[in-house]
Amino acid sequence: VREGRWHVAALDTRSKRLAPVETPFTEPSRGDIKAARGRVVMVAASASLPSCLVSLDLASGRTTRLQESQKVTVEEGYLSAPRPLAFETTDGNAAHALYYPPRNRDFAGPAEERPPLLVMSHGGPTSAASTALSLGIQFWTSRGIAVVDVNYGGSTGYGTAYRRRLNGKWGIVDVDDCVNAALHLVRAGEVDGERLLITGGSAGGFTTLAALTFRDVFRAGASYYGVSDLEALARDTHKFESRYLDSLIGPYPEQRDRYRERSPIHHTDRLSCPIILLQGLADRVVPPSQAEEMLDAMRRKGLPVAYLPFAGEQHGFRKAENAKRALEAEIFFYSRMLGFTPADPAPALRDPHSVTTVASCSRSLANSSNASPTSTRSPAGSTGSCVPASPTTRRPGTSRSSRAGPLRRCSRRWRPASRATTSPRPSGWRPSSWASATNSPRASAPG
Repeated sequence: VREGRWHVAALDTRSKRLAPVETPFTEPSRGDIKAARGRVVMVAASASLPSCLVSLDLASGRTTRLQESQKVTVEEGYLSAPRPLAFETTDGNAAHALYYPPRNRDFAGPAEERPPLLVMSHGGPTSAASTALSLGIQFWTSRGIAVVDVNYGGSTGYGTAYRRRLNGKWGIVDVDDCVNAALHLVRAGEVDGERLLITGGSAGGFTTLAALTFRDVFRAGASYYGVSDLEALARDTHKFESRYLDSLIGPYPEQRDRYRERSPIHHTDRLSCPIILLQGLADRVVPPSQAEEMLDAMRRKGLPVAYLPFAGEQHGFRKAENAKRALEAEIFFYSRMLGFTPADPAPALRDPHSVTTVASCSRSLANSSNASPTSTRSPAGSTGSCVPASPTTRRPGTSRSSRAGPLRRCSRRWRPASRATTSPRPSGWRPSSWASATNSPRASAPG
């Protein structure tokens, strides 16, 4: 791995010389490469190509794509390429990330204004962010929202010492590195320090919840089947990972106090910003109770919250319609928290088999200042809905106070996170205006 990009190399067993093999791919198979008689077969991808089965001739260096994982064509003008990022983090250590600036050939934000930033925290937690084409990331960058995919300490691919940084410190090192990645981009003038968001799934969902609970940097976040109670995870998770947490946190139950100390569910008194929770109801790795306990805690505090469960989904959403629906709900939620209008019409999300609470949160934000901004859970089997209320959109020339309508209306029950910077806030930037129904790769977005 060099600068977050994986490479193929050939090892001469006689001379023990390792020589790099140049290919057009930045994400070859991680440990699943077959080689024989001068030929290599692997699954590979790049920032502009989805995963495909590839044959590589070592003598000529020629690659042949044998099978593609998906037939998707997105014009290059809509694709944001990842930029390797190294930045200083806690205790003078260096951490790594992949930065994706907003890109859409048909739209550009005002030169004097910086875009919002969505921090992504990968799962694992000892895996790594990928440079492979992710339509999920392009969904955001094509709509004017920058993305930084953080390879926090503990991620694979940067050496043994870097991998071991997370040992005993899950919930600390990963959170610090995600926060510092965002602040680094703020200081560099790349993004708006007043519009920082964070999202993650599974272990990344835990990092997201911990960052929102124990730090005061982000305006809102999304947890996909994330862990809110580490002790419950240690007791209830599946057999294969039953002792995984011993190295990441400490042996359980001997270190029970440490598990409770780092669990967001036990420190909701420190939580002060909105969260959307997305959960598969058939998840056995991180059961729905983890999200539902967080939902109840948010409601008790009177914080804006949305809960979107998916019937039949397990740990990670497999159905295309659910992946699409989750992304639409997430950007809709952010639009309510940051006060912009999504370019794509927010759909009426209805599913008789699940309960959708994005709508009730949005309606309460759009109603009077005395309305409760929290969501309500409908009885099981009822139909939830997500219908946009009157949006609060900042148009060129409008004042800062008028733009922040939903946030001001919630100020009696919650306080926005303190600002990480005093960066200028010129008018005119509308992250959603970068994409339109006819000029965006929306039809090719994940889902």
